[in-house]
Amino acid sequence: MNLNALPNHVFEFDASQLQAVDGLPVFDQANFTVVESPVFRSGQGSQWDYPSVQFDGTVDQSLRVNDAALHTGNMTQFVVFRVTNNDSNQIEKNGYICNLTGATPATFAIQVRNDAGSHTYRAVWKTDAATEFLLDANIEIDHSINVFCLTKDEEGSRFYINGVLIGSNDTVGDVESTQGFLSLGCQPGSESLRSNLYQFNHFDRGMSESEVQAITNALLDKYPSAVPFNQPDATILTGSLSAFVFHDLINRRYVMIYRPEDNNNVLEMRVATYSNPHDWSAPTIIVSESGKQFGSASCVYLNGRYLVYVDIRTSSNNAIELWTGETLETLSFDSIALFRSTHPEFPGGTDQFVRHPDAHIIERDTVLLYYNQRFNEAFSGFGDIRVAVSTNGQGTNFNQANSRVILSPTNDGGFASTDAGSPSYDPRTGVLW
Repeated sequence: MNLNALPNHVFEFDASQLQAVDGLPVFDQANFTVVESPVFRSGQGSQWDYPSVQFDGTVDQSLRVNDAALHTGNMTQFVVFRVTNNDSNQIEKNGYICNLTGATPATFAIQVRNDAGSHTYRAVWKTDAATEFLLDANIEIDHSINVFCLTKDEEGSRFYINGVLIGSNDTVGDVESTQGFLSLGCQPGSESLRSNLYQFNHFDRGMSESEVQAITNALLDKYPSAVPFNQPDATILTGSLSAFVFHDLINRRYVMIYRPEDNNNVLEMRVATYSNPHDWSAPTIIVSESGKQFGSASCVYLNGRYLVYVDIRTSSNNAIELWTGETLETLSFDSIALFRSTHPEFPGGTDQFVRHPDAHIIERDTVLLYYNQRFNEAFSGFGDIRVAVSTNGQGTNFNQANSRVILSPTNDGGFASTDAGSPSYDPRTGVLW
């Protein structure tokens, strides 16, 4: 995706377009200034590295732009970076990744927080010198590449990390006047972050959820943090049931959720880093309740919470339950997402069992839940793939009574008719398997 060609694009810094003279970045733009010698890195020799500018903590070390076009009433910023040292003694407190400055610091900015040894992220913007709006992400820093987005429009401001909505504020109003002065790497007069900056883009308009997702996906594709999986015959688990693996974009890791072989009353989790997807952690129990006989699970992150949908396989309490938590390690039961239902038009009886949840967020507050609804719980009887929708921003209150049939296999009306099985949907391509 060519971000320069998108409507209302004002400024782009892309390290891959830089040249280096004596190791220092040279950027062919008249209003662009390099301060205190950050170093250009070619990106050779490391799976994590792409062309970047590296900051080392020097006071005032930054890239600066002075352009009146950068100041508008509504705006959106994307920044691609990684912090290269998260030791509390080697990262400047509340240092700025990017800062569109005004009469006071942090008029429209994304910064790294370092309070009491906790390294987290914050977006901040101001309508005047005395009123600031903070969107905090209580997410620990790691060394992977991250795509951050801060956008403001007529509905307020929203802060995204790797395409996930972290925080929002419905306050509207013009951003405090900045005269278009942008600093990348630090707040002028402060230490620079120990970090690598890959790309920065500024638009003079707000963006919708779908636009943010599309640009974020393009940037994540451009700067992948994961190494290729080149061991298709690697054995990860034996004897487990219905493993579900997803990208935990908040913590930049792979997460596997499954039911272990020796205990059907729990779900376990293992994690692996993007840099080494072959090395999975020891198991951690994240869902536990006696008598439930858990089956498969699916997970999404929505409005500051992990939502884990789990199917219950026993006849007496079959359902798809929702378990939620601010972290995957602190999940608790929330509610029943989908119930065992009755549909007399199905052949052979009225009990219909719900299984194999597959959840996806398609808009800010909308969750699609694909699932298998089958005639018989114990065997593969006649069944179809359906989708139910939740629009309340909590991933609950699905329209199960009006769920839509996506796939219904041909059957002869007999007890052992075919079953559609477990669905898997890719929202980026619109393909359902």
